[in-house]
Amino acid sequence: MVLHRHDQFGKWAYRCVLIAVVAATLIAVSAEFQPLLAQDEGSEEYRELPAPVNRWIDNRTAVWIGMQLHLMFGAFVLGVPIFALIVEVIGMTSGDERFDKLAKEFMKLISAAFSTTAALGGLCVFLLIGLYPKFTSHWSTIFHKSFYIYGLAFFGEAFSLYLYYYSWNRLKGVCNCRVKGALSSALLWFSLLCLLLLLVVSMVKTGWMASMVNEPGKWITGFLAVFAIGQVAIWFLLAKRGFGTLKMAHLGLGLFLNFFGIFIMVLANTWTTHMMAPTGVSPLGELNPEFWNPETKEWLGPIYSAVANPLWAPINIHRIIANVTFGGFIVGAYAAVMFLTSKKEEDLAHYDWMGYIGNFVGIAALIPLPFAGYYLGREVYGTNPSMGLLMMGGGFSWAFIIQAILIGMLFIGVNYYLWIGMGRVEGDDPYSRHIKFLVCIIFLAFAVWLTPHNLPLSGQERALIGEQYHKFSSWFGVMVAKNAAVQLIILATFFSFLLYQRRSKGEPLPFRDQGPVGYITVSVVGAICIMVLMSNYRSQQHESVNGKLKVEKEGEYKFYVTAKYGATLKLDGQIVPSGRGITLEASTFSLQLNFWKLGGLKDLRIEWEELQIPRKDLTPETLGLTGEKTKTDIGFLKHIQFLLGMQMAVIVLAGILTFVNFGKLAQAVILGVTIYSAVVHLSAVIGYDIMARANPLLRNVSVTQVLLVITCLLFTTFVDIFLYRKAKTMTINWGKMPVRSQYVLLMLCITIVMLMGLMGFIRSGLRENWHVTYILRDTSQTAFTPTYTYMAIVVASICAIFLSLAAFVFWLAALGDSAHDEGEESEETAADATSL
Repeated sequence: MVLHRHDQFGKWAYRCVLIAVVAATLIAVSAEFQPLLAQDEGSEEYRELPAPVNRWIDNRTAVWIGMQLHLMFGAFVLGVPIFALIVEVIGMTSGDERFDKLAKEFMKLISAAFSTTAALGGLCVFLLIGLYPKFTSHWSTIFHKSFYIYGLAFFGEAFSLYLYYYSWNRLKGVCNCRVKGALSSALLWFSLLCLLLLLVVSMVKTGWMASMVNEPGKWITGFLAVFAIGQVAIWFLLAKRGFGTLKMAHLGLGLFLNFFGIFIMVLANTWTTHMMAPTGVSPLGELNPEFWNPETKEWLGPIYSAVANPLWAPINIHRIIANVTFGGFIVGAYAAVMFLTSKKEEDLAHYDWMGYIGNFVGIAALIPLPFAGYYLGREVYGTNPSMGLLMMGGGFSWAFIIQAILIGMLFIGVNYYLWIGMGRVEGDDPYSRHIKFLVCIIFLAFAVWLTPHNLPLSGQERALIGEQYHKFSSWFGVMVAKNAAVQLIILATFFSFLLYQRRSKGEPLPFRDQGPVGYITVSVVGAICIMVLMSNYRSQQHESVNGKLKVEKEGEYKFYVTAKYGATLKLDGQIVPSGRGITLEASTFSLQLNFWKLGGLKDLRIEWEELQIPRKDLTPETLGLTGEKTKTDIGFLKHIQFLLGMQMAVIVLAGILTFVNFGKLAQAVILGVTIYSAVVHLSAVIGYDIMARANPLLRNVSVTQVLLVITCLLFTTFVDIFLYRKAKTMTINWGKMPVRSQYVLLMLCITIVMLMGLMGFIRSGLRENWHVTYILRDTSQTAFTPTYTYMAIVVASICAIFLSLAAFVFWLAALGDSAHDEGEESEETAADATSL
């Protein structure tokens, strides 16, 4: 036992040293490379790898491989603690000790992989410093303050990780005194508030960051006030139980671990998104003088403005969901390997259950992942339309065909695994015969999704077709059909999972047996869904008004346009950015204002500002604005409003049916209506007409489809939870799965790793020959977009290296556990022999 403790201490010390190296490296970047900006243009911009390595691999590929491996391990280290904490909470609330043990086993994997992630991060920083000194100088000049915080956050994550893992058995049971209970509940509440504030600031309200930096005292006071009020309320509720338990303190450590992990991710995302869409740069490359020196391209703004760039929030949302999906499928693969190599029945049962949980987490995060991806893609289009066109319709369009194949494999794989998993449950199986039809539907939708619009045809082949597009690609290769296919895949997978859950349950009890909690929860969730749909409903009113603007004298002017749902101002057909200076001649300009607002020009405000003249309003009467609504647009928007109104009515109807014990019918009704609205009506009925006659409205159609499906999934999920919350649970024979099910889990793991490698190539390649878009050009010999052949080789190599390293790390973790178990068994054998 002494040797075992020494080994544990050695591992802990080794990992902390690695983390310290990474932190010190990041902090050193600023001091070392900030003076490079002062050098002349002839200073060194690039260096090469040492010989003979530079003959085999170039700078970009070396950084590409290192960064992608770091991101993959980082995704695993971030994603697993999230669902490990959730699993621990489930075990705590249900009293099932299996969940607590499983959560600890998840964290054992993280403990083994954490040091590898830190080492790869340090390697990547050294590669950037050594190979790209000019870029590193630019990077450190803007973000050097964030490096110090980033390094400290690494220490916070390390200490939280090891405290959380090694205090697992100690922080259990009831507190011996009220002081420990009070401290435990205070730690839990404080860590929860920190995590919630981080999520809101980084993913919803990025503008709060400026206020937090400029007025820290007000924010600290408000945070402490909320903490104190909430803590008093918690103590009042838990007074009879000693104000809390030691398990609350352990959950608080888990929340702090997730806080630091997500904090590190969102801070690193600022560097990535700054390279894609830096703050203060227009789609045409114009620099806002508030943030940049137009001549030297030197950053002039505060650091929080560089952090909160246009793509920061969407990529934060996308990556946190993707990381949970990634971690779930990696854990599922680990369980599959252990299942295939285990011989004891109890081990087979345990790893079968572990694989099921990993797959469940992967499915739960995979379903909303396309929505987050759509949000990110839409913001890329909005921030830089040329980058968006390059992404979906240009050089990277075929990469998205490959992405469609990989995502289709994920959805087909998880459905097939669910189908096989129904065999675990004893008794008659009334649902499995339906799964094969769902899989067929998913296959057909998958075929639509991967159909390209432009086929790579020769002139002779195109002549045989007789037209520009093949008849299939002209119908199924456009976004109208693909959006419908994606929604159908998501809804079919969700329904497949509902059937799987019902297979292990008996008949639902009357809804009144769920108590007031059921009525309140379903009502609140329904109200939230209706409010989301109502907000979109109110925004579906398009106004286009025209007028004249007379400019008395030549000069620089700024225009400010505000409307609740957004507005666009055009002068002589050219878009005028709100709040940015433009030079106008003394003339009369035609003015057009496009905005989304139900009720006409109400709440719309237009202001302008001339140099040395105060800002003032331009009233609609002064401009002579007259409403000119487009009849075509209004007709299509009424279709969308009708579908939104129908969805709100169906949610109300489904709630009523649930309360009167027709919950299954309620789920069928809302799923059926959603499939018609999001898949049939918005594509086959009006989608192609909108594409031909009112193409800008496709964005409205896409947003409406997403909201219809999200509200359907959310409401149906909570109805299902309370339908079967107290229902009889069937006997599940864990460990009886056929071997092919474990190979499905391995396939899901390999697919998600390949998908992550592919998307890393797309995200980085969209910048083309820019290190930082329109700010710092890539003038190296590798300033070109790699071919798909080269991309496939590099991504495949990255996947092979990652899977090999992950297998080695997990083998080490299992080897240490087996050695420890053998030592304990030998001690027990010796003790038995002595007693005899």
